[in-house]
Amino acid sequence: PLNLEVTARNLLAGKNAGLGLNLWGTILLPENRDLSYYLRSYSLSKYQNKTASEYFDDQWKLSNILVTYQDERLTALFGDLSMGIMSGIYGRGLQGSYKFGSNKITAGAVRNLYYPSNGAAVQHEIKIRGPVSSIRSGITYENDEYNKINTVSGAVGGNLSFLKSQGASFLIG
Repeated sequence: PLNLEVTARNLLAGKNAGLGLNLWGTILLPENRDLSYYLRSYSLSKYQNKTASEYFDDQWKLSNILVTYQDERLTALFGDLSMGIMSGIYGRGLQGSYKFGSNKITAGAVRNLYYPSNGAAVQHEIKIRGPVSSIRSGITYENDEYNKINTVSGAVGGNLSFLKSQGASFLIG
């Protein structure tokens, strides 16, 4: 279904009147697959003294976007993402994961729209039986020119299961 929400702000105020748009939904595809989408634009009406190109560039930066395709083995995401096993990188980009057997591999890359930073991450997780229910490892690359950070970090972690529905996670990096 398609969900649409339009919000008008500060209509009686002399300044900063705004019009926002939210659009979201899920499309159910054959063979147990689906496509979900989400768009949130905060400032549709702010185009004073801007060319069409400048207006659409601002909308691209000021909007939140997430499109997700999912089936039994594959998940692919495009939009505003946060990724990394130990250090988090945020931006607009692509991420995908693939499950095979008891393994799951995830990889992605993002670029921040506001600051000169970008990054990528790769993770592996294996589900096992017993008190250690899963082990995960990963590498994250971050290039943040604004804060002068250019680093690669890695980590190994897991989940411990005990009692009924109780657990704990650990991460070493």
